[in-house]
Order: sequence, then structure tokens, then C-alpha cells
Amino acid sequence: MNQIPHIYIHVPFCSGKCLYCGFYSKIYNKNSVDRYLDALESEIKAAASTYNIQPKTIYMGGGTPSLLSTPQLKKIFQTLQRYINLDETTEWTLEGNPGTFTDEKISVIKEYGITRISLGAQSMDDKILKNMARRHTAEQTIQTVKQLQSSGIKNIGLDLISALPGVDSATWKRTLDEVIALNPQHISVYALSIDPNSILHEMQTNDINKLEPGCPHPEQRALASAKKTEQQPQSTINHQQSNSTDPLSTAETKLTAAGYHHYEVSNYAKPNHQSQHNTAIWQGADYIGFGPAAFSRVGLYRWENPIPEASPQCPAPNSQRKDRCSSEDPNPKTKLPAEVTGVPRRPSVCTHTLQPRGTPVTEAQDAAERFMFAFRLYDGINPHTFATKHGAAAKTLLPYWLKQLEALKQEGLVTCKQNVWSLTKNGRNYADTVAEYMLP
Repeated sequence: MNQIPHIYIHVPFCSGKCLYCGFYSKIYNKNSVDRYLDALESEIKAAASTYNIQPKTIYMGGGTPSLLSTPQLKKIFQTLQRYINLDETTEWTLEGNPGTFTDEKISVIKEYGITRISLGAQSMDDKILKNMARRHTAEQTIQTVKQLQSSGIKNIGLDLISALPGVDSATWKRTLDEVIALNPQHISVYALSIDPNSILHEMQTNDINKLEPGCPHPEQRALASAKKTEQQPQSTINHQQSNSTDPLSTAETKLTAAGYHHYEVSNYAKPNHQSQHNTAIWQGADYIGFGPAAFSRVGLYRWENPIPEASPQCPAPNSQRKDRCSSEDPNPKTKLPAEVTGVPRRPSVCTHTLQPRGTPVTEAQDAAERFMFAFRLYDGINPHTFATKHGAAAKTLLPYWLKQLEALKQEGLVTCKQNVWSLTKNGRNYADTVAEYMLP
């Protein structure tokens, strides 16, 4: 069995629900977390005896993993060390929120070899944070970054959301300036997207003015507006950008001027500090996900851990969310639809039944998916090299990909230099649309 080089762990506990969040989460409760940890250990133990897992990277996302107590975090770290060979692990990321790190917690994080912290700052304006139901302040973001840096943790990433309701240009520029001043090694900037499972979507549907009198109506990213046609894909692309793309352009200008490399559609990093985990996933590497709603890609198989039903072994869900669908988050939110993957959901994580079930995707579907994800990376991809690496199915798709890319080039969305195709600056606003065109 081929080696699985990457692990994602979904820790679904939060102190509350942000208005824009559509991911599976539940309010932190010690007993629920303890039951989750027992189920997680059983799942990891079973997976270790089923798969050849030797992770180069580990990513603990959520939820808010840093919300767990020090002993609870230690149990996850010890579980991984007990059942998984971590000798080749070079990057271990823990997601967290400002204000949730104690000195004791940071000490344990360092003791067990976590190398990278990703903080959900989202905004540096307290009014905006409150409107979005965030439970921290801008000052807590500043103090948490300084606390981590003074403790010796230098590899820190900050997440921001652009086009939040009520954020004008001056507020957005001030947020970017304040984040740059903190000197993190990594900054992610996501355009606000209204998830249908979020509170924000419900508020938008019923009465958007509940958010903030006079605030702009939030929009989905412009890239989602384009649809695919078989003969003339370029004719369906709507180049009229939404208001959400303007702050993205502002972010790119400021962050690149500050020395951050725009290496992926939503991600910027100082030299040698791009996310190894996320980059590997976008480049098509296999990964296994643990915890409720975690997604896995192993060979030709794709599966998603369901949200477990209430039982003595598993915490009950508090959300209707049934999927995770990406960005900095390494368990990509841009999940392929069921008709593409062809793999039904697996049984509850609490059954510990870890053999992939259902019909695997075809080699052509597998190649198309991995090719599609690669276009999120700034450096682009050589279709000929990719086809050679991924075998006969990819070689069969090569003429189709080249035809689609030429059409997208005419629209100014992609460019080609020495057989390497990449997104243009405008194309990065339509990254999901470009990716969609790579699916036959």
C-alpha cells in the first residue's frame, strides 16, 4: 500500500458560532470533548493498522483546536505519537483563535513538536468582529501573536476575511497594515462567501439590515458566477467583478509590497514559509482525515467522515452541516460533487470501519481532480509533465486540457510560459471557474 504522507484532524469545538461559518462545529463542553478524544484515538489506532501512514505534515483544524484544555491537547498529541510514525514529519500546524493560548498550553505545544500556529484573526476592527459574532478583540490578536513569538514560536499565520459587511476601504487597509506590523510568516486572505449553512445566510435571506444599518449586501465571489459550456467556455465567463474582488486586489498590493509571496489564490507567505501541508494537497498529494466531517483522498478513493449520531461514544452534532467543502484550511472546502467522486459516505467514525467503501473514482477522474487543484498555485503547472507523471488516463485528457486552456487564455484568465500554465491576476479572481473547466 502506498504511503499516506499527510494527516488532517478536525477538532469541531468552538466557544460560539461565527455568522459566516458553515462548518460542522459544536459548543465546547468538557464531557463532549473527552468522548470525542476517545473516539478519535480509536479511529487513529484503527487507521494506523490499515494504512501506511507516515506523515510529512499534520494539520489540526476546526473548530478551534486551541480551545481544548492542555491535558486534552496533550492526549491528541500522545495519540498520534503512540500509533503513527512521526519521524518524517516536518510541519505540524495547530489552528487557534486569539485569546485561547495560555503559557502552559504553549509550553506543551512546543514540547510535542508543533511547528506552526494558524490564528483566525479575520479582522482588526472590534466592531466588525462583534458583528460577525467573533469572541475576540483586535488587541487579543496582537497580544496572542506577541505571546507566541516571545515563547519562541516564530512560524505564525493569520487568517483574514475580505468584503465583510460594514468594512469600507479605509477599515480594510488599516486591518492589512496592522497585520503586516505583527510580522507573521503567513497571511491568508479569503473573500467572504455566504455558506448556505451559515447564520449569515439565514440573516441575508430574511433581513440583511440586522447586520449593520447601511452596510453593503454581501456577495458570493465573482468566480462562482461563471458557468461551463462544452463548445465555447469563454463566452459564459462574466468578467464583471463583484465588490469582493476590490479588497483582494488591495491585499495583494499591500502584502506583496511588504515582502509576502502570493503563492496561492488566497495565501501569502514570507520566503520559505508557505504552508507545506496545503501546498502538498493542492499539488495532488494523498491525505487522510480524522474526526467528524473530515475528508480523505487515498489513491482512487475519496471519503468523508459523517457527523456521528449521538451515542455514549460520540458527541451529538449541533449543526445541519453535513460536509466540508477550502483555502488555508487543508481539508479542501472545494470538495468535488458526488457525481464526480462517485464514493458514498462512510459509516460513522465511531464504528472505526476504515476500509474505503463504494466505487472508487476512475483514473481519469482522479487525474482531472488533481490537475484542477494545482491551478490554485501561483507557480502554475506543466500539463505535459503532469500527464507523464499520472499515466495513461492523464495523457488521454491532455488534448482536452490544452484546448480548454487556450480558450481561457483568450479570456485573459490564464497565461503560458515555457509550457507552464498559470492564472493571470484577473484569473485568480476566477480560480474556481478555471478549475471547473479542467473537469471533462
